[in-house]
Amino acid sequence: EGQSYPFAKYEANFWRTKGELSLSRGEKLFFKYGMFKRACEISTTSGEVIVLIKNSFSIKVQNVVEIKRQSELLDENPWLILLGYYVILQHRRSAAAG
Repeated sequence: EGQSYPFAKYEANFWRTKGELSLSRGEKLFFKYGMFKRACEISTTSGEVIVLIKNSFSIKVQNVVEIKRQSELLDENPWLILLGYYVILQHRRSAAAG
């Protein structure tokens, strides 16, 4: 009761332009955020981009998620896409408050 079992650890660099996700089985993924935090690339340790998330603002907000490559890590952890999007939203929220 009251125990937790971490399955992943996310660490961002000082400027929050890059992040590293370590999964419980030792796999790593890298997150890279574009200018003004409107895009997020998720890539493997070999540098292959597996997911690209883009946000654009015009009359209405549009979010595009592009699966660039098939990945077993993505199949096993579909929440990775939501993590990238969540970090973009957090950046936007902190920028608006600052």
